[in-house]
Amino acid sequence: MTPLLVVAEDSASMKRITIGCAAVSIVLAAAVALACGSSSDAQGGEADAATSDASTTAVDGAGPGPTTDARADDGAASAPVTVTVTVAGAPEAGVTVVFHDATGAAIDAKLTGSDGKASRVVEAGGQVTVAMSGPGRRHLLTFVGVKPGDVLQAVDETHASIVTEAITLPVAPPSPNQSIYVGQCNQFTTTGAAVIDIAPDCIHGSTFPVLAFSNANPRAFTFKKGNSVAVASVTGLPAWTTTVGNFDVDLAHVATLPDAGAVPYVFITHIADGDPFHDSLAPPKEGANYFVTYPGYADSIQAEIDVTEVLAPPYDALMALTASADRGAATRTTAALDVSLLLPRFTQAKLDTSAPGRPQLSWATASPLTGVAAVDGGGATINWTTTLDGSDELGTWSFVLPPDMTSLHAPALPSSLGAWLPTAASTFAAPRVSFVESPTIAGYDQLRATPLLFIPNLSALYVFRAGLPPVPPDTTLRATWIMQKEI
Repeated sequence: MTPLLVVAEDSASMKRITIGCAAVSIVLAAAVALACGSSSDAQGGEADAATSDASTTAVDGAGPGPTTDARADDGAASAPVTVTVTVAGAPEAGVTVVFHDATGAAIDAKLTGSDGKASRVVEAGGQVTVAMSGPGRRHLLTFVGVKPGDVLQAVDETHASIVTEAITLPVAPPSPNQSIYVGQCNQFTTTGAAVIDIAPDCIHGSTFPVLAFSNANPRAFTFKKGNSVAVASVTGLPAWTTTVGNFDVDLAHVATLPDAGAVPYVFITHIADGDPFHDSLAPPKEGANYFVTYPGYADSIQAEIDVTEVLAPPYDALMALTASADRGAATRTTAALDVSLLLPRFTQAKLDTSAPGRPQLSWATASPLTGVAAVDGGGATINWTTTLDGSDELGTWSFVLPPDMTSLHAPALPSSLGAWLPTAASTFAAPRVSFVESPTIAGYDQLRATPLLFIPNLSALYVFRAGLPPVPPDTTLRATWIMQKEI
């Protein structure tokens, strides 16, 4: 099979594709067989059409697998895996959840109930895939290496859209030009107002912060938090003030940074209303690296050191990043990071789309992710664009991965989910793969339960804007990842 690595990435969404039983591509044959009359697995058995609780509904006639009744005497091994799907913070009903064995074969598919939950007994090492969709976007999320009794969370981001806000600044700005930030989205203005189109990755809730500062010294700033996305304008920002603060990122062992081909940065991230605003310095230096802060704005501050490197051919369409972050209270004025403890960087990632309905991905790092570099787990994301009837739509397949994986083969899906799958006509973007480690993560069991909290680029909405997304409060985290070249 010939690997295909395409570096162009489209922000549109993937069009629905109908796949019936009469005309089935080879790559989907195994999955479609489940929906076209297969009634037993390799061991032979009865299809389990029952739901794990009253809130779920069996769908698509997927094949058999262990049932709760059949394994009730196995104790903990019979505990079902439960997936909860939420959208905008509320349970989402009617989402298809596919349960797989360890080989990736689909054994059952259920719909989430009114509580957003779907449950089924799955063997240890099995997989679970959640199929989410919204206007112009489809997203598959597969949990690899699940265990009986797992309680997993999936967040449906496919309904997110751009929010436009008209922002009015205070009178008498201290200089003729200001920068306005809403999370990571920003707008430059030379007047007292601006209209900002806020991308979905910049707002992470129903409220958002606005920070404005002058692009001249002495720096003056103003801010207002808790602005509602339901209101199309922001007014009432307080008067400009020049009372800024300082934050020191104290770096140790800067001499261990690579001196060729790599670009290091030191960051602080001001996090307000859950939304980050990054500020960076380069090159980092041993000891103190000072930043301006805006007293009262941040709810917490995240310090980090990042190293970015564009890979050598044949992987020069990719860049590798490694970072260490420390998020703490906004009242603190310093954080210490040891550069020598950065995780090894990725050296390659290969995407094989010769069977597009079940893509394969492999990767490697400069040294093993073991010992001091041992990780808790990771994630991978494959994006593609499919054009049908003159319309482009984006598909995304994300995977939550155990720490020892170096390759993956996407699991088979029932024919009812054919619209979620790429085809031979799809255009693939460069893949993203990441692994993380944190003292606050209790291994892969905790990581796979709430993956979006820890894995920096697992989100379907991820856009590279420099720096790590916010890690959980009072957490240190090391991450290494590879993605499409953006510098």
